[in-house]
Amino acid sequence: MQVKFTAVLTAAALVALPGPAAHVPGESATLRGVVTFARGGDDFAFIVTDSGESARLGLADGNRVRAGERIEASGGVTMAEPNLRLEGVSVSRLGEAALPPCEPATIAELNNPALRRCGLPVELTVRVLDVNRRRTQMQLYVCDLDARAAGATASFPMKESEIADDELRRSAIIRVRAVPSMIYAPEGVSNLTLNVLSAADVEILTRAPWWTPVRRAVAAAVTLFAIVMLAGWVALLKRADRAERRVREERLRLAMGLHDEFQQQLAGTMFLLDAAASVSDDPVAVARQIENARKSLAFTQVGLRSILWGLQRAGHEVDTLAGVLRTAAKRMPHWQGIVEIVGRREPPREIRRQGVRLLMIFQEAVGNAIRHGGATKVVVTIDDDGRRFSMSVADNGCGFDARSEGDDRLHMGLSNMRQRAEAMGASLSIESAPGEGATVKLEVLHDQHNDS
Repeated sequence: MQVKFTAVLTAAALVALPGPAAHVPGESATLRGVVTFARGGDDFAFIVTDSGESARLGLADGNRVRAGERIEASGGVTMAEPNLRLEGVSVSRLGEAALPPCEPATIAELNNPALRRCGLPVELTVRVLDVNRRRTQMQLYVCDLDARAAGATASFPMKESEIADDELRRSAIIRVRAVPSMIYAPEGVSNLTLNVLSAADVEILTRAPWWTPVRRAVAAAVTLFAIVMLAGWVALLKRADRAERRVREERLRLAMGLHDEFQQQLAGTMFLLDAAASVSDDPVAVARQIENARKSLAFTQVGLRSILWGLQRAGHEVDTLAGVLRTAAKRMPHWQGIVEIVGRREPPREIRRQGVRLLMIFQEAVGNAIRHGGATKVVVTIDDDGRRFSMSVADNGCGFDARSEGDDRLHMGLSNMRQRAEAMGASLSIESAPGEGATVKLEVLHDQHNDS
């Protein structure tokens, strides 16, 4: 019974104590208490009154206060519930006082309207979600470590140079001492801001890892780009290697064809000349002529060997018919400054496979123009219109009567050219007249060439 009686007395005494004065928006009010937050340059402050309630003060011009100062504040009430706010506040300083203790809290608790922590010092351990650096102020967007509650903005005065990027950035874990401000509404708390007095009230507990999400994304993008570039480079190398193999195969095929056609023909001719010398009635005179012929054939053989060697070392130029003809012309010293190769359009691969026959016709026509026609300019033109291939050899030599073809050596050369043209399914025409030079023209349709 005694316990119950004491409890009743205690409750009655509490009811009899004077409560905080009721505040009505639009009226004036005077509050006494301790400033919990005030910052130079800001026109607002927070106090905890002697009755235990917190209030936000909108300071009148010229009125400034500081944290830990006991004051008397008079101003107009703009909001009474759920937040007490005064505007146009004038201040009277009453002395120094101890700040209320800084209570531990979480953002989730601050967002609970029933706890009413607005204007009261709190301490939070939070994770940084974003950093906004301004010229004279820094803003951090933070959340609880479990990240289950909505975030809050922590704002405090700090120049950008006062803290390094590698100390405070996204994902860092910090301890913040601040005075929260928010708006209580029936649907909950809004505009939650952690008002930090100075940079000393922000303590970095765990620095952000170097591998931030942005850096991971950049590293992944760079790695992907490098992989794509490497794959492209490997593809280009493979393509170049295939092209080089095709060139080598083409050079080898052309060189083997030249060897079979020219080298054996020259060797056989020299053998016949040796046989003729052995049965001649005038060995001295015939031997002299045969020796001259042997020297001429030997010179030709040396030139052909030089052409073969040049084709084996000529590089990618031999991959084109015009390149083959230029390489052959360069290997004939007495052609220099006389022969010009004009490659307008390259023929398809099936025409280029006839390169040995085309090269022999080319050498025969140019050789005739220089040896028999005395030409000082020979223009060789190759062209292809997609349906027909043509090669012409035009010179400015003395020309001849194309109808008679009386010179036995010339006749033999023309006959050799016609035989080779027929072997590849091509037509060969010759236009010439005394004193007007000569033009040898070969034409072949793409579907009429002979691969034999």
